[in-house]
Amino acid sequence: MFHRCGARLTKTTVEIIGLDWHDVKGWCEELRRWVLALSAERYRGFNDTHFAEMLAGCEVIDVTQDPLGKQARRVARTDWTEVWSRPLWDGTVAVGLFNRGPKRTEVVARWSHLGLRGRHPVRDLWQQKDLGVFGDSFTAQVPAHGAALVKVGR
Repeated sequence: MFHRCGARLTKTTVEIIGLDWHDVKGWCEELRRWVLALSAERYRGFNDTHFAEMLAGCEVIDVTQDPLGKQARRVARTDWTEVWSRPLWDGTVAVGLFNRGPKRTEVVARWSHLGLRGRHPVRDLWQQKDLGVFGDSFTAQVPAHGAALVKVGR
């Protein structure tokens, strides 16, 4: 499930408005295009305030509109997992952790792959929740065909 400020976006919600669930979980660059693509007619009668809130002020949108404008790049890959990072204007790093496999698995973002050293705070951007301070790496349990999006740094 996709959370934002206590709001919950489910797979069913996404399918109702005609978006593909895997696209929603894809790298957040696509989010802005979806906002523009939603026509008033498609959205009319759709009563999901959680989805509207997610589109209106989400921290994910802050990443997509980051003034530094750097492209995300893959920094790690295994058979079923990938880690992508994008440096942000404030010195933090947005990190996407992807599990393309058929089972829930741990995905590890190592600071050495992100160009970081020492201990850094990690924030879940979809849940808008601080996860703690980590040294050397951050590990997320990512569901099958799922993703996590975090921000690393001060």
